[in-house]
Amino acid sequence: DSAMTEIAVVSDFSVGDMWERLPEFTMQANELGVAIKDTYNATALYIQQGLDLQHSMELSNETLKMARIAGMEAANATDAMTSALRGFNMELNETSAKRVNDVYSELAAITASDVQELSTAMSKTASIAHNVNMEFETTAAFLAQGIETTRESAETIGTALKTVIGRFSEVKSLYTKGQLTGTDENGEEINVNKVQKALRAAGVDMTKFFTGEEGLDQVFLDLSKKWDSLDITAQRFISTMAAGSRQQSRFIAMMSNYSKTMELVNAANNSAGASQEQYEKTLESLETKLSKLKNAWDEFVMGLSNNEVIKTAVDV
Repeated sequence: DSAMTEIAVVSDFSVGDMWERLPEFTMQANELGVAIKDTYNATALYIQQGLDLQHSMELSNETLKMARIAGMEAANATDAMTSALRGFNMELNETSAKRVNDVYSELAAITASDVQELSTAMSKTASIAHNVNMEFETTAAFLAQGIETTRESAETIGTALKTVIGRFSEVKSLYTKGQLTGTDENGEEINVNKVQKALRAAGVDMTKFFTGEEGLDQVFLDLSKKWDSLDITAQRFISTMAAGSRQQSRFIAMMSNYSKTMELVNAANNSAGASQEQYEKTLESLETKLSKLKNAWDEFVMGLSNNEVIKTAVDV
């Protein structure tokens, strides 16, 4: 009743309307192998963002699948999904949610990272990556590679990529204004000429990035392709110019091993159906069967709670 009331408060529905929809939410919960309350709570978070009930239930469906695959709490999965969708300015619908779910699931299956780590790292990076025209799939691939290679926390890798993107974004801004120097978020100097010189030495031209014809992810892919052919001195110089002194090692981890990078990028771009395949494996788990058992009991108890005679007695 508390979860139903939460939806009623942020929508045009009454608590009674939500009680009437109990069979729908119970069916959804049993199909997903989660608690009935989780379906209400996940749906409420999307309704709070201005979606209607149908679209909210569709999005919560994919979000709860993410929660099952990753072993996340429903609320955390909703935050992770919202961060990716909003950050990359995707439509808040089931199709976009499946895209996010599929990419995370596929990359988690082929790297030493998991869905929760990828979504956490992405929450640090999504908005700024979208601002420099990076694709969601490529961004996720670089994060997966960074997490796998360094085995540092997802927050650390997400922050590192955010810092690198921020520096390149500032370079583009300075170039557009006709200025040569500026500073990044850590107060470190950014010199447009030095950054351009460093990348040109590796055979990478940023002109199309500056003019908006290419996203920053293409610059990263071009650099990664040349990276292993550069000597250590050149790599260090480029990483210092591109990432600043604090994020050098993490930037190097993301640029190294071009064949692995492209494997991850291609996997992300061809990940359709990956989350459904993984989710289906969770349906035979003991957790799912216990959730269904609990739902059956909850449904019985809630049926009593919604009985008008009992409600009248409580009022009296």
